[in-house]
Amino acid sequence: MSYRVLFLDFDGVLNSWDWFRRAPPGDRTLGHLDPEAVARVQQIVDRTGAVIVISSTWRYLHTLGELRSYLAAKGLKARVIGRTPSWNPLLADRGEQIAKWLQVASRVAGPPSGMAILDDDSDMGPLLSWLVKTSFATGLTEPDVERAVAVLSRPLGREE
Repeated sequence: MSYRVLFLDFDGVLNSWDWFRRAPPGDRTLGHLDPEAVARVQQIVDRTGAVIVISSTWRYLHTLGELRSYLAAKGLKARVIGRTPSWNPLLADRGEQIAKWLQVASRVAGPPSGMAILDDDSDMGPLLSWLVKTSFATGLTEPDVERAVAVLSRPLGREE
């Protein structure tokens, strides 16, 4: 089975200072996700066939079902298949958490054929070449979409 995985952070990807400035007052509560950024994630998925794994710290406070609901409420139709393991001393940075998810998924469904990480932090360790780094100032932008599509299209194991 061939599949591509998009690891998705929320803060700094799906929301930003730009979004907080222009968000309607009622949209600044929990679930304060920029619908334009969510649409950009959907665009990546539509172009690559990727599935989503949530790597955001939001996974500590919300169930996978709640996270799916927040995304769907903003228009995401993509399949969200899981979330990375929660933090523990053995998985200190986000890259290690993603690597652990990949290790388990590869045993269950085989290794993905491609992947990309959308995040505004760089704590990816050896997975840094798969990072599409966003900015908390702007969140996910159109150029980020193009970079994510390119990274997802690279065969896993080929770093550039």
